[in-house]
Amino acid sequence: GPAGVRLTLLTPAGAEVRLALGATNPVTGHVYASGAGRRACFPVETETRDIIAGLPQNARLMSVLPTVHPLDLDRLELVRGGRRDDFVRRGPDWWLIASGTEDPRLPPAVRAYQRQYPDKHRADGEQTLVLAERRRIAELVAAVTRTKVFRLVEPRDATAYRAAWGLDTPWQEAVLQGPGIDPDPLSDTPDRLAIVFGEPLDQDVVPALRRGNPLLVQREATAWLELPPGDLLDVRALEIHPLEADTVTLAGAGGVLARVARHRDRAVRFEGRLQWDSLLAAPGDEKAHAAARSMVVGLDRLPVLTTLPPAADPAVLQEAERLLLTVTGDDPVFRYEWHVGRLALDRVPGGVAALVAEEGIEGPAGLWNPRDGRLVQIPGWLLTTARRLAN
Repeated sequence: GPAGVRLTLLTPAGAEVRLALGATNPVTGHVYASGAGRRACFPVETETRDIIAGLPQNARLMSVLPTVHPLDLDRLELVRGGRRDDFVRRGPDWWLIASGTEDPRLPPAVRAYQRQYPDKHRADGEQTLVLAERRRIAELVAAVTRTKVFRLVEPRDATAYRAAWGLDTPWQEAVLQGPGIDPDPLSDTPDRLAIVFGEPLDQDVVPALRRGNPLLVQREATAWLELPPGDLLDVRALEIHPLEADTVTLAGAGGVLARVARHRDRAVRFEGRLQWDSLLAAPGDEKAHAAARSMVVGLDRLPVLTTLPPAADPAVLQEAERLLLTVTGDDPVFRYEWHVGRLALDRVPGGVAALVAEEGIEGPAGLWNPRDGRLVQIPGWLLTTARRLAN
């Protein structure tokens, strides 16, 4: 009858299994069925019919794209407003392909750092690679893959909705590339996943086009795409990631103020902060452990406020409240040290005009690298933290 549903299953060997679902028994609520290799009719539960009748919509992916991890990828292509920005992965790090260290897409803080220090850019043939921040790339990838689909369009209505939502002239596009990232065994592009976004319909919803199929998704899917590429670049003060180390120690003139150790056997959740514990606190002192974890995360994100020319003399930092920050690793083995303190304003290379004023601190704070004299201004929270620990 008109309410009937027919399902055909095909095995890899080419055999067919057919199932027909018909009317509902008004007493039991079961649905009459036939086929499936049986000679007689038989009842099935209503839920079974609903699942089959709901195909293909209820089997479609309800996140924007299949979930991938940044380490599954080797390239990101972002097209926004007609401008294309390409990011490539080299080992664990991501890099923006730029025309040079003065590429106009680079914000002033990135260009200023590159004029003084070489660790956040490298030559790649005729191109320049500029270091991106791993955390921000990871959040971008998560946004354009894991965000939930708000509404699916029936395939028969796809053409009309593509036009109505302006998807034939994309507002933004994200292309993720990596070996075998497309789980579809019939895909023509097994190493590529792409998603196209139209202009937002309101503050919460944005249309998208996935393999020709229009969708409505939550606006968070485009949050990182709407930012200029410069906002994805690495402006951190430390040239390594403390969260990937094994111990972090902060010491002052009176001795060790904080020592935090990483437990690699713990699952990496919440950026990995839960892998860390304070070695100076009792096992059950969760408040102390939480504070230590926040310190490590803060160090991992510690931004450069101002890039200063290198200084050969450690006296560029005042002696009062000077700190020694040490970060070590076990596998691979490494050890890094930095000095932290208030900048001695009469010794700042190039003068103090470029320094950023911070409200409520006792003079600008600096981070000095004794290995190469690298000097940057940083937020003063680390000195405030040390003072609290000392007290």
